[in-house]
Amino acid sequence: MKRLVQRRRSIRTVPASTSPRSSVRPGPQIHPVSSTGLGMPRVPAIRIDVELVASLRGQAEGAELSRPLIVVVVPVLRRPHRVAPLVESFRAATTERDARLLFVAQASDGLEIDAIARAGLEPLVVGDGDRSWAKKINRGYEASAESWILLGADDLRFHPGWVDSIRPLLSSHHGVIGTNDLGNVETMRGRFSTHPLVRRLYADVCGTLDERRRITHEGYDHNFPDTELVMTARARGLYMHCTTCYIEHLHPLWGKGVEDEIYQLGRRNFHRDQKLFEARTRVLHGGR
Repeated sequence: MKRLVQRRRSIRTVPASTSPRSSVRPGPQIHPVSSTGLGMPRVPAIRIDVELVASLRGQAEGAELSRPLIVVVVPVLRRPHRVAPLVESFRAATTERDARLLFVAQASDGLEIDAIARAGLEPLVVGDGDRSWAKKINRGYEASAESWILLGADDLRFHPGWVDSIRPLLSSHHGVIGTNDLGNVETMRGRFSTHPLVRRLYADVCGTLDERRRITHEGYDHNFPDTELVMTARARGLYMHCTTCYIEHLHPLWGKGVEDEIYQLGRRNFHRDQKLFEARTRVLHGGR
């Protein structure tokens, strides 16, 4: 579910061997995740279009990657104070050849747009009808051309080496790559990702559960679009997770951020998004 997995409340620390604060950083810890393996929520027994997945693999084989490799799409809403810290951590940990930032802001959010401009970046400006996180992700996907799209947010901290940890996968994998947000238990265990990367060809060819040329289902406001994305990629056999790709989520739940109206807005829409997720899951289970 977007940003948080609420069914488990305990917070576990990363083992010392994989902590970004360790004196010796291990090599990439990459975990293929099967459609019947571990994870949260459980992967439903959905009918996968085998020909669609085969088409994706065929198109991806030998496909030339873009430069930069990754566009980090950052949906923003009324938190201009978060722009500078995010940009600072991104630039300190990332080369221009590897990735770029693309903020997606509403035309009515003038203070946010001004903050992005002060950081030396030009945002993608959308209408108020595209307010939700899920819609802004798709608008960023449509407005960019990079081979990989990272589903970002303004409360992230990029750690040095985050691209290097997944570099082999960027050329060999054709689906979704999970990252470690150093807060959510499931991301640290390699079972789920709050801020994954999506191969553009995957979005073009396979898309969501029921719509091609989409990354996230736009019926969700804030919660569950990433849950559905990861669940679907795993069911298609196209999800891998790198526990040493550290993109830290500075959320109040982990004691790393300050509560504000935007977090509260997400929680207000939680039950609505949950009902939608459950309805879509029932369809995937054949109506059960």
